[in-house]
Amino acid sequence: PDAGQIQRDTAQPGIVPPKKSKLKALPKLEKLTNVILSIENMSGYCYTQLTDVEQEQNGIYNYNRTKKFDMNRIKTIFSKQPASFLK
Repeated sequence: PDAGQIQRDTAQPGIVPPKKSKLKALPKLEKLTNVILSIENMSGYCYTQLTDVEQEQNGIYNYNRTKKFDMNRIKTIFSKQPASFLK
């Protein structure tokens, strides 16, 4: 799954974001991360879109590298271990 397609609403011209709010983005990110980590023999994952870019606003930081979300919650989500490690 491409968890990076989670976006929050934006009013930037030329951008047509999905109808997701900032409040809905983190629960969805956590749910997708949990699914990825539940896959048998999963040893890890990499979130590749850390910042927004000109045509996509789906990073966990804004284009100017300022915080977009509660970074403690992001850390909690991304610090989870795969289910296979917990056996």
